[in-house]
Amino acid sequence: RWMQRRRVPDAPDENTLNDLLNDRDVSIQIQQYIFLKLPFELYAGYNLAWSVSLLNIIVRKLFRSVVLSEVLACVSLVALLCVGCYVMWKEKKGLCYGVGVGMAWYLIGIFFQLVYLSFPIMYSYSDAAIAVTKYMSIIFANILVSTIALRAIKNVINVSNDDYSGVRTCCCKV
Repeated sequence: RWMQRRRVPDAPDENTLNDLLNDRDVSIQIQQYIFLKLPFELYAGYNLAWSVSLLNIIVRKLFRSVVLSEVLACVSLVALLCVGCYVMWKEKKGLCYGVGVGMAWYLIGIFFQLVYLSFPIMYSYSDAAIAVTKYMSIIFANILVSTIALRAIKNVINVSNDDYSGVRTCCCKV
């Protein structure tokens, strides 16, 4: 047995090397996105939602109208949903998940704040207004998370279409 020839693996052909380099480039791009761009996007999305919340507080202090603040809260939630979905679908320069995730994170926080009510919120608003805002926030957070998932699936399909010249495969090469 010790005299048997060892089988030397075949040298990779050009296509295999190109595939390995492309896979390496994709993993580097994903790492760069996760470590360099994603934290700023999360911060931007969370701060955008937080700024809208602060505007609601300012309007509440200026006008002292409960009805106006309830309507403004609903309009703000709808505006956050629209901005989050727009950013997710219209960003063409690369991956853009962080803004939507940051907004969804903030909307989930609103939901839990309204589940465990503080005294000023209980005292200022009716139970119906609290319930509407609570369920709107969790529904909109779910819509944003679903949009993020659809965008991720769309990116995977687009990348696999670019790599395999029109053959729709997501995970494996044929």
